[in-house]
Amino acid sequence: MRTIGAATDIPGCILWLDASDLSSITKDGSNKVSQWSDKSGNAKHATQAVGANQPTYSATGFGGLPCIDWGAGAASRKLDIPSITYGPHTIFVVLRGDASAGYFWVHLNDSTDYLYGNTNIASGVVRSAVSTYKNPVPSAWLRDSTRRIVTRSFGGLHGSHLIYGNGLRYTTTDQSAGDPGTGTVAGACYIGTNQGGAVSWTGVIAEVILFDRALSDGERTLVEQYLARKWGIPTRQIASPLDLADCAMWFDAGQGITSDANGVSAWNDMSGNARHVAQSNNTFKPTFNASNAAYGGKPTVDWDTVGNFDRLDRSANDALTQPLTIFACCNIANATATGIPVFSNVSGLEIGIGRVNASTWYTFAGVGSASFPTPPVGTRPFVAALVFNGVHSQTRIGGRAVTALGSLTDTTGITTLRLGCFAGGSYPSWDGSIAEFLVYRRRLSDGEIAMVEAYLRRKYAL
Repeated sequence: MRTIGAATDIPGCILWLDASDLSSITKDGSNKVSQWSDKSGNAKHATQAVGANQPTYSATGFGGLPCIDWGAGAASRKLDIPSITYGPHTIFVVLRGDASAGYFWVHLNDSTDYLYGNTNIASGVVRSAVSTYKNPVPSAWLRDSTRRIVTRSFGGLHGSHLIYGNGLRYTTTDQSAGDPGTGTVAGACYIGTNQGGAVSWTGVIAEVILFDRALSDGERTLVEQYLARKWGIPTRQIASPLDLADCAMWFDAGQGITSDANGVSAWNDMSGNARHVAQSNNTFKPTFNASNAAYGGKPTVDWDTVGNFDRLDRSANDALTQPLTIFACCNIANATATGIPVFSNVSGLEIGIGRVNASTWYTFAGVGSASFPTPPVGTRPFVAALVFNGVHSQTRIGGRAVTALGSLTDTTGITTLRLGCFAGGSYPSWDGSIAEFLVYRRRLSDGEIAMVEAYLRRKYAL
């Protein structure tokens, strides 16, 4: 997996303040900081000539690691940066707040733009580059003493304005009037408070990185992973698929199964949306395996007769349109069978994933399809992640992107889900096991996809 060793490994870095690099910090005998030098190569150094307004360097204040400490929030403590010009941007701040009601981290041009603050004691607010308040964030983030990597991506597709905490997206896309992503802002920047120094940040800052564009999900994840390793911030893990927003379907063979000697008659959706699948015909029922050794002894639903058209179906049209992110934790046992799918769409245009022949798999989405190499054959499970977003849809196997649908323009989704068999019934059924199947009603970020993949790998000892 690709990693980076410096902020400047990603193109477009225009500001980089790094408290771990003591050579970039100018301080006096009392550790008062007069300059925090920019490592981006742009010489946008953060300075403060007035001793009373200087924050303090601490060698151990960030969980035993260095940081710049604003103390109890003295109103005048701030570092000034010369004029910076940017429009769309991505900014990363590594920080820890305290119990006081902090205000600003990074403030541009007095009233125009700040990364994060709160307009009152109870709520956090992010302001955009067009002087419009956006996307409240939890006020606890200012005061709970948790070490965090907080990311703001601003000005991507349609002026999206997104906030992430330790890699997990908090906000949703904001497409407000004026398309804030197209504006350009320029002026002095202030670290720790606004220009007038009305209220200071209350806590510590370990690193600030600013890019002059909205990074892709992959680039943002690389920077967040770099910061997490560097500052000892635990990588975010999920304990349940419901820890991420917009889970539309969740089939877990360890719960919600109704079965008898004939096989599985119902597999209940655990997402809370009651999108259950079922099979009343004994001839077409897959079987239940209470302890599958290949999955760490966890239960699975098994499709073990290729030509039998075994399947579990939705009884209602759910109209789950793109964007969608779909996960399957499964294995394929048959090396030669053709036309066997993990899932498909019963009505409307086709969407799904399946093997066409012994050497080729296909992802289908409406009028588009793309082939990719077959995953492992046998009892070895794999995790497939399918991202359908109408454009550049992608298939990932084992955490690695293996194919893309390219410029897919339709918004085909899941109308009526079928597990284990194609819609027409003229193809054989899946041959293997399915332990878990998930559908999210949005395009998860790369970081979120990685969290779900890691959750499944941990759960099934993959």
